[in-house]
Amino acid sequence: MAIAVEGAIKGHTWIWGAPTFDQVRIGWEESRKAAGGVAQFHQSTMTAHFPTGGRIVYRSLDDPDNARGHTADGAIIDEAGDVAERAWYEVIRPMLIDTNGGAWLIGTPKGRNWFWREYVAALDREDSARWQIPTLGCRIEGSELVREPHALENPDIPWSEIQHIYATTPEDVFRQEILAEFLENQGAVFRNIAACLHATPHPVIGRHRGHKIVAGLDLAKQHDYTAISVICADCGQELALERFNRMDYVLQMERIKAICQQWRVEELLVDESGVGSPLVEQLRRDLA
Repeated sequence: MAIAVEGAIKGHTWIWGAPTFDQVRIGWEESRKAAGGVAQFHQSTMTAHFPTGGRIVYRSLDDPDNARGHTADGAIIDEAGDVAERAWYEVIRPMLIDTNGGAWLIGTPKGRNWFWREYVAALDREDSARWQIPTLGCRIEGSELVREPHALENPDIPWSEIQHIYATTPEDVFRQEILAEFLENQGAVFRNIAACLHATPHPVIGRHRGHKIVAGLDLAKQHDYTAISVICADCGQELALERFNRMDYVLQMERIKAICQQWRVEELLVDESGVGSPLVEQLRRDLA
C-alpha cells in the first residue's frame, strides 16, 4: 500500500490487482486511509487520483481482462498465488514494458504455480529480489516446532498461538500458511519423501553458474512416475530430484522443460524405453 501511494504522489500510475473484488477493497481502504484526504478516491471507477497527476487503478483479476487498456509505471498483485497466471503474463507484465515499470508480487504460496516460478527466477535476475517471510520464525525438527526468530516476522503474534496452530493443523498447511513454503501440488508428486532424497535441500542456482549442468530423465509409462535428476557435472552434486505422475504428457513436457531451463541444463539423458521416441523428439525440439 505504501509503495503504491508513494508512487502516485510522485505522479506515477500504479495498478493494484487481487484475485477478487473483496480483496481489492482491502487495498482500496488502506490506501484511502494512508492518503489522508489528499487524493480523490472514485468508487465508481475504482481509481484514486492525486494532485500530482498520479493515480492508483484498482482491479479485480478474477477476469484478467479487467486490467487491460492501461499503461502503468508499476503494479502490485496481492495474493498472487491465487491469481491466474494469464493476468500476469498476458496483461500486467506487458503493460510495464513501455515504462520499464516494476512490480511487487505478494501473497501466500499456493503450490508451485507461476508465483513460485517468478520467485525462483528472481534469484537469477539482477533487477529482481525476493523475500520469504514466515508469520513467526520457527522450524520443524522431527515432530517438534522450534522457535527461530526472523527479522521480518510479525511481532504482534504470540508464540503460543503458532504452537497451537502447529498442533492442530496438517503439517503441509502449516508449512504453507505459516512458514510461507512453496509445496508441491497434491496429487502431482510424492509427498514427505525429503529424507529419501540425495538432492541438496535448498540448492542455490547462482552457486553453479559456469558449471556444466546435466540431467537424467525417466519418463513414466502407465502407472509409475516420471523422474528427473539434475546434477552438477563439475562437483558431482545432485541439485534437484523431482518425481510426478497423474499428469498428461503435455503438462509433463512443460514441467520438464521448466526444470531444465531453471537449472540451465546442457545435456539431458532420456530413457525412452516404453514411451516411444515421439516424446523424446518433442523434448529435443522444445529444449533446442
